[in-house]
Amino acid sequence: MSYVAVDDLARLPAWAIVAFAVRCALRSRPRYKGPEAEAIDLAIQLATTFAQGGALAPAVAESNAKIAYAIATRTTDPSAEKAVWAAGHAAQSANAALHPKSWSIRDVASAAHQAATTSNSATLVPDPILVTVQAVKQRNAQRADYTALVRSSQGPSGMALDISESGPLGPFWPAQPEGDSQTPPA
Repeated sequence: MSYVAVDDLARLPAWAIVAFAVRCALRSRPRYKGPEAEAIDLAIQLATTFAQGGALAPAVAESNAKIAYAIATRTTDPSAEKAVWAAGHAAQSANAALHPKSWSIRDVASAAHQAATTSNSATLVPDPILVTVQAVKQRNAQRADYTALVRSSQGPSGMALDISESGPLGPFWPAQPEGDSQTPPA
């Protein structure tokens, strides 16, 4: 489950949707430590390049999404597999954005939504309470990213956006909002 709906994502420009997907993939990326980590990093980096306004060949984005998806099908650790799928979905969102005649903005948003959903399920903690705490952290992070991207997309178009933790979107794991009633007791 993603904490931001496809319809909400589809209201953003393509670069912002891809930025959302990249940040979701980056949150789960540490869970994959397999032999093909460089290919996963490349898929995320290519999507990052698109989100930040860089030039990216459509064929490169498509092939990297396919590579990440192929790696995910061979990964045996479920948590790592979800992290790889998230990277593939981020690359696919960039691929869809690069093909506006073949793919709609909703397709870009759908791929980003899948990145968020698979990122959410890539958890390392078996304890149900800790999984709930992790879900709250994911929800807060996705909502914070979405809110910041809405603000950023209202500025001048075509500007490069630093989507790292040091950029205007802030940390990948923001502090929990005060008065968050959905947070389980410690």
